[in-house]
Amino acid sequence: YVYPLTTDCNILERVNLMSAASPEDRFTMITHTTPGIIACLVSLGTVYRDQKKYSTAEEFYMKSLQFIHDLYGEGAAVSSAAHTLHNLAGNYYHMRQYNKAEDYYLQALSMYRQISQSGGSLDIAKTLYNTAINYQHMKQYNKAEDYYLQALSMYRKISQGAVSMDIANTLNNIAANYSDTEQYNKADDYYLQALSMYRQISQSGGSLD
Repeated sequence: YVYPLTTDCNILERVNLMSAASPEDRFTMITHTTPGIIACLVSLGTVYRDQKKYSTAEEFYMKSLQFIHDLYGEGAAVSSAAHTLHNLAGNYYHMRQYNKAEDYYLQALSMYRQISQSGGSLDIAKTLYNTAINYQHMKQYNKAEDYYLQALSMYRKISQGAVSMDIANTLNNIAANYSDTEQYNKADDYYLQALSMYRQISQSGGSLD
C-alpha cells in the first residue's frame, strides 16, 4: 500500500520533533499532524523497500505504527494500522525473515477482518494470498494451501464470475504448492485452470504483467 507522498519538505523534521517532545506536547502534536505523517512514513518505507533498503524501510514502518498507536491506541482496528502491518510484513518477507513476516501478516489479517463490514474485502484476500506465499517459503505447505484456498474463494467472490489476474495467480501458486508436496495430479488440475484463465485474460486484451 502506497500513500501519495506529501509535498511538505519538513515532514521528517516534524517526526523528529514529535519523537523528542514531552508526552503532553507530543499528544497535542500527534492529534494535529499524525494522519499526514503516517501517510508519508508508509510511503517513504515503501520507497526504501523498493530500493531494497529494507532496514531503513523497517524504521519508517515502525515509526508509522508508533504514531498510529499514540493517536488511536495500541491494537485499534484502523485501516492505516492494517496497511502498515501489511507493508511491514512484506518488508520482512523480502528480508527472508519469514517468522516476523508471518506475525505481521496475521496481525494485518486480523485487523482487516475487524474493519470489514461484510467479512470479505480485497485487502483481506491480498493478505491471505501473501500469507500463503510466506508459508510456502517456510515450507509449511499445509498452511500455505489453507491460505491460498481462502484467498481464492474470496477473490472469486469479489470478481463475481469475471476472470482476473488475482484468481489466475492464486490458481498458479496453489499448483506450485501442490507440486512442492509432490501432489502432481492436484498440481496439474490447478495449473490447467490457471492457464485457461491467463489465456482468457490475454484474449480479452488484458495485461499478464
